[in-house]
Amino acid sequence: MKKLALAAIILLLVGITFISVRSLFTHPKTYVVTEIIKGADFDYEMIKNIDSIPPPYPPDSSYQIGDIKTKEGNFVVYKLISKYRGRSKFSSRPVPLHDLLVLKVDDDEKIIDAFHYTLEWTDSPSLDLYKLNNSNAYLKNGMDIAGLDLINVNDGKKLEENAILDLKSKN
Repeated sequence: MKKLALAAIILLLVGITFISVRSLFTHPKTYVVTEIIKGADFDYEMIKNIDSIPPPYPPDSSYQIGDIKTKEGNFVVYKLISKYRGRSKFSSRPVPLHDLLVLKVDDDEKIIDAFHYTLEWTDSPSLDLYKLNNSNAYLKNGMDIAGLDLINVNDGKKLEENAILDLKSKN
């Protein structure tokens, strides 16, 4: 009986240690503000036709699609970038990647619309374009982007990502 209790305690300690060590390496990605545009809106025509935009966009970008275009409007558009190391079909090792998150926010800080895109994406852009699916989200520093319920514009799959917004730092 004592051996069984001791084995259970050891197993519990090993499990706690594993979880603690694992948590050191699974920090959430952080999205940092790169630009805030007042009196703006998304250029939905550009977004609708994202697969037919000649790369690179904008012309001086080092990416196929390096930005989500805005136009004049009645909202505040936040552009945020998350820099991280991830998998690529072009490398067997993790490579530097950049995810773009653009948020359209009203005067009450309610998120009206949002799009998410990986800048290094090289296939049809819409395959990696995600759109806001939660119309009740409000912009807050430290918020988890899972609350935006971003879904892929092609297949409706949810973006599964452990990431937070850092609205206080500027890239």
